[in-house]
Amino acid sequence: MPRASQIEEFEKTVKSLDALLRSSGGDYFFGSTVSLADIAIYPFAERFQLAMREFQGYDIAEGAEYFAAWLTAMSARDSVRSLRPDDEALLRSWRRTMRLDYFDYETASRESP
Repeated sequence: MPRASQIEEFEKTVKSLDALLRSSGGDYFFGSTVSLADIAIYPFAERFQLAMREFQGYDIAEGAEYFAAWLTAMSARDSVRSLRPDDEALLRSWRRTMRLDYFDYETASRESP
């Protein structure tokens, strides 16, 4: 379990992302249009959220309203939904490989990573 000081430092980081999203005037980091920043950060953030929720019982978006809305907006995009396996498939992959960024291009698929 993470120490309280680690969680506090992490929450500061999420709060700064939340403040940036609040000031953007839209659902994404630079307003109403998705940017390279959103695309680059989202895969890490959504897997990290899944891991923290499943393995630590901690929701990284709790108390970060705009960050939570950003995660929702990104996950609702057709481009994200069409490429991303569901949470249960990612967890099966984790149990098999002990990595959430794993993908075996020869034997795995979107449905069975």
